[in-house]
Amino acid sequence: MKGLVCAGAVCFGLSVVGAAAQDLGPPPVFQARDLDRIALGQLLFYDPILSGNGQVSCATCHHPRFGTSDGVSLSLGDGA
Repeated sequence: MKGLVCAGAVCFGLSVVGAAAQDLGPPPVFQARDLDRIALGQLLFYDPILSGNGQVSCATCHHPRFGTSDGVSLSLGDGA
């Protein structure tokens, strides 16, 4: 039994090494940041006029301090 466990561990270890040796190709190329688009996105995110009642922005529930979550298990929604 002990030999079987050791053989399994060796096979697993070799498979992990083989998987790590795969060619991943060239690294991705990221586009330069467009500061105007970033500013527009921030304005829209904090603008309450886009909501149904005109009083709640996206940031009301999706607070950056909580990783754009509301910090509660069940969202209160528009009636908060």
